[in-house]
Amino acid sequence: MTEVEVSIAGLMMDSAADAEAPVPVVLLKSLTEDWALPIWIGLPEGVAIATVMKGESVDRPMTHDLLQQTVSALGAEVQRVHVRGIIGGTYLATIEVLQGGRKILIDSRPSDALALAVRVRCGIFVELSLFESAKVEVTRVEPSAVSVGLGETGPAYDDSDYTDGRPPPDDQENGGAELLTKLKKKDFKFTM
Repeated sequence: MTEVEVSIAGLMMDSAADAEAPVPVVLLKSLTEDWALPIWIGLPEGVAIATVMKGESVDRPMTHDLLQQTVSALGAEVQRVHVRGIIGGTYLATIEVLQGGRKILIDSRPSDALALAVRVRCGIFVELSLFESAKVEVTRVEPSAVSVGLGETGPAYDDSDYTDGRPPPDDQENGGAELLTKLKKKDFKFTM
């Protein structure tokens, strides 16, 4: 099994997908190349990811906070998440948990796995064949040039806002948002 390590390089709203209710798109960017895998996700998961990436807190735990606390309370640790395949246009993911030396694989939607990954700051991986079949080239743009975020203008996430101890995948001085220009749902093969 060959895979690509990625980071969440952006979270945008795609109003072209549904004019009445824009759809969040998460961009999983390769750590070594200027390619990204866009995945359209649900609004609750988009909010869950954006909340952590923006450093915001909520009064009561969200579903993914509860999952993180449950894993921890059971003496386990999330090791990584893996976007592993696609069936009928729907992505599949696995959350890898380690408990007492035993590896446990939990089937998941990618959006839920990603919402958990940003909370526990674990590695995110995509199956290479899947990444190759649906990747798009990332173009560096100024954050103000693209309407992104959950109901706002400007970046929902920027590499400089959220670091996990690893250097940025490129050598931009201030991190900067890695966004796609002219992103349209119809241009991609798969959605969630």
